[in-house]
Amino acid sequence: MISAIIPIHDRTLAFSVLHGTPLIQHMVNALLSSRVLTVVLVFDANTESISLPWFNGKIFFNNRAHHTLSSLNIGIEALRTADFHGVLICPVTTPLLSQSLIVDVLQGFWQSRRNIVIPVCYGKQGHPVLIATPLFDDLKRASSFEDFLETHQDDRTEITTEEGAFRTISSASEIESLVL
Repeated sequence: MISAIIPIHDRTLAFSVLHGTPLIQHMVNALLSSRVLTVVLVFDANTESISLPWFNGKIFFNNRAHHTLSSLNIGIEALRTADFHGVLICPVTTPLLSQSLIVDVLQGFWQSRRNIVIPVCYGKQGHPVLIATPLFDDLKRASSFEDFLETHQDDRTEITTEEGAFRTISSASEIESLVL
């Protein structure tokens, strides 16, 4: 089983509405439609109470605001008791998740038997990145996610995929330019 972690450092961005639905809900729906059935949302701790009646996953809070690696470690610890093979890392700043993109990454993982799968489009790396469970302890000890990926170049494979894999947004005002 593959699970997913969505680190959320910008609540306004996560709850921005696109086609009548919050952006975070679009992301979760894409994961669920791809048979990624366990999703963990990790919000910065300074987030006030959150009501997500549509969400059946786990919600956690990170005391280290804007620190992606610590958010990932919180999500991984929440999942460690589950029987799973790896985790998709889906930052809210790269919201163009689609079922086909997620399935491409999952197929890349199962077919390559590598511990890291990174989607690439026109030579640019993107998300979601899949990390296999054997590397979780190394990820926890890493100084940054980028350093972790650099250290594990021999453990990874890149798969060619669609444009949404690397399209990032940094503010709610950019939502209008997105096409899902």
